Amino acid sequence: MSEKVKKILIFRIGSLGDMLIMVPSIWVLKENFPYATLFLLSNSENQSKKVTAEQIFDHSDFFSGYFHYSSRIQGFKSFFNFLKIVFMIRKTKFDLLVYFAPSGRTGWQKKRDSIFFKLVGIKKTIGIKEDFPLPPRQPNSFLPLVEREADRFLLRLKASGLKVPDINCGNPSINLTSEEEKSFQTIISKLPNDFSRPWIACGIASNRSISIWPLERYQKVLTVLIEKYSIWPVILGGVDDFDLGQDLIKRLNCGYNFAGKVSVRLSAIALQRCWLYCGNDTGTMHLAASVGISCIAIFSSAQYPGLWYPYGQGHHIYRTPIECEGCELDDCILKQKQCILSISVAEVLSGCEKILNNLNITSSISKS
Repeated sequence: MSEKVKKILIFRIGSLGDMLIMVPSIWVLKENFPYATLFLLSNSENQSKKVTAEQIFDHSDFFSGYFHYSSRIQGFKSFFNFLKIVFMIRKTKFDLLVYFAPSGRTGWQKKRDSIFFKLVGIKKTIGIKEDFPLPPRQPNSFLPLVEREADRFLLRLKASGLKVPDINCGNPSINLTSEEEKSFQTIISKLPNDFSRPWIACGIASNRSISIWPLERYQKVLTVLIEKYSIWPVILGGVDDFDLGQDLIKRLNCGYNFAGKVSVRLSAIALQRCWLYCGNDTGTMHLAASVGISCIAIFSSAQYPGLWYPYGQGHHIYRTPIECEGCELDDCILKQKQCILSISVAEVLSGCEKILNNLNITSSISKS
């Protein structure tokens, strides 16, 4: 069966975090279909956020090509874009579609997508019929803990007969290269001396205001960690996060700010050098999980608990059950972000200290 599958098209939309959570499934597909080449179909809207699938996966040896479409284009241009995508996909002649649309996709949306993929000539699919809906909210109770979205993708593959790893035990690696490590070493060789202090990664921004824990609280946590463990804060994120990172570095009087200054993959190299990640629910958090470091992850309650937790073991999750959880809001006006603001500095600091103490961190230790 696997020998007959030569070309696989994966459908996945979103930006950095959305792409990273499908990586364990990519490894499964490569193992189950060793003779196949993989291609990715994604939306182009994420390019406005300065992160593309190519920036994440180029040099990973995952994909042989990319297709992009836009749902924002209207009128004749939209129709032309649609025809172009149809022609390009039909021309490539795929043997299999793997459907990684987000959990919660409606029946109408899946039916529409199914018609499209039949139109482009793909007869065999995985993941459309094998989807697992999120459990409904029960009266007078908080939302139930659900599997990580990464594992929900793996469950779709398992339901199709593929061999998959145990829950939360897949491979999240994006296949960083030695050349990328050399490039990052060149960058830090030109920076001020960190005096071999242990790096802690910080993701202090987010595209969704509801997911942002206050900068002043991060400052308090990091100030204690600097005094007690002599840590070296490393700010990571996108171009729009640079100024906020500079503000925090100035307040702390030490650290590096790589936000928007290094590529996604070089950010992953930087994360490999860190002892832990402390920050918001962002793509940077998922990037930290992809290189295997522990995350102190601060969540709003806008989504189901568990769904977007960082992949792998050893993470500390901070999230508040609240009656309005699952709102899926980007901005919280009515409750003024009560859920995420109820997470205290003491809680986050305690989580950081537990990890650092378990790692026997002292100011004289160098991880490099």
